[in-house]
Amino acid sequence: MGQWCLGTVYKMAQRAFPMEQQIYHCTVQKLINFKPKLLEEDKWARENGHSRTYVVKEVYGSLMQLEQGEDDKLLEQVWISASPSKVAGFLWKHLRNRLPTMDVLSRRGINVGNMNSRCIFCKEEDETVDHLFITCQFAKNVWTTCYNWINAILLPANSFSQHFSTHVPRVRGKNKKKWWIMLWLVTSYLVKLAHEK
Repeated sequence: MGQWCLGTVYKMAQRAFPMEQQIYHCTVQKLINFKPKLLEEDKWARENGHSRTYVVKEVYGSLMQLEQGEDDKLLEQVWISASPSKVAGFLWKHLRNRLPTMDVLSRRGINVGNMNSRCIFCKEEDETVDHLFITCQFAKNVWTTCYNWINAILLPANSFSQHFSTHVPRVRGKNKKKWWIMLWLVTSYLVKLAHEK
């Protein structure tokens, strides 16, 4: 019996995003449970489906059965809103953890020179997406100004998704909802633009 050399997989997992780390962990667990045979030829086999052949429809069906996350529900709302595509694209990047905040850059092994990991606005907490757009005092001031302008009360939230969830249900009607979503997106985008300056 052979054995797996998992050092490379562990190194890759350390530099991966949290969602990717879960995938690496599951892969490693499957590899550990499987013992390769030295003198046998490798072959591929699929676990789900009725036949041993690859059928796109079956694979698509199994992928669609995966539980839809909160972020995916948020994205569905965004793509139907009246917001500009670059604003919707910004949210997509955020939900996929692709915005260049200090925590993401350092996790990806990108050297940011002599900059520290603190938020550029408040310089009190580490710069994460949720902090930058929701819990930072600068972001809170932007949201408070926006909500005062539309005569609404700002509900507290700890994450981007949670903030969206408390914002959108406030209105009824398809058109009003689209504009409400657009207001939320554009306000978030303005915080991003301030961050880039």
